[in-house]
Amino acid sequence: MPCDFDFIFVLKKITMKKTQASRADYNKSFDKAVKHFKAAQLCAGSGQYDLATPHLILGLEELIKYQVILLYILNNCLFEKELFSERGPSILNDHALKHKLSREFQEATSAHFAIQYLETLFLYNGDSELTNSKFQNKFVPWGLTFHLFGEDWIIPENRIQEFFDLMNSANNTKNDGFYTNPFKPNQANLEKKQKDNYYRYSFFAWILLKQAKYMKDVDMTSEEVNEWRKNNPTLNK
Repeated sequence: MPCDFDFIFVLKKITMKKTQASRADYNKSFDKAVKHFKAAQLCAGSGQYDLATPHLILGLEELIKYQVILLYILNNCLFEKELFSERGPSILNDHALKHKLSREFQEATSAHFAIQYLETLFLYNGDSELTNSKFQNKFVPWGLTFHLFGEDWIIPENRIQEFFDLMNSANNTKNDGFYTNPFKPNQANLEKKQKDNYYRYSFFAWILLKQAKYMKDVDMTSEEVNEWRKNNPTLNK
């Protein structure tokens, strides 16, 4: 796994005790995502794709919620509206917003965004803060990070639109699996579609889980980074 600390966002200006407490809270979303993915595998193993696919979607929702909260903790200027809007939707409870932000994150990993970001960074003489302010997509720095890690860390360019389409219909897919409608025609076709959807969502779920796992691994305080460097001297040469 990549371990270049140039990519690490270090939590600052907070005490170690406070960091551990807040981290334990928002890590619950990551842990819940993993549980949903495991539940999906169990359901699929017994042929219950109608239940397996919705669990994958719920897992993806928990992952993006984790990522948004983590980035907000690191920089309170990011995602405040998406978390604490008084009138609009909140990612804490709005499924459509979770799907929208999940699409935005993966869009930020694309070659198009990577080139555009690097060109803008060069234009502003390496000023990352100014460069970030020029993009509406707030995931761009992390998207670039995963793009630079290589193809194993991102959705292939020829399947990114497929992911967007799946997330656009994710809520209907989830409802069709979890809830039974005896008056809905073509139930047999629906079951086949749920099986097909399971394998499609599963392909994307493991890529996004890998991205979130890396973000979780590098979520460190300054003290923890120093301790890591001390324990891994050969990796710092």
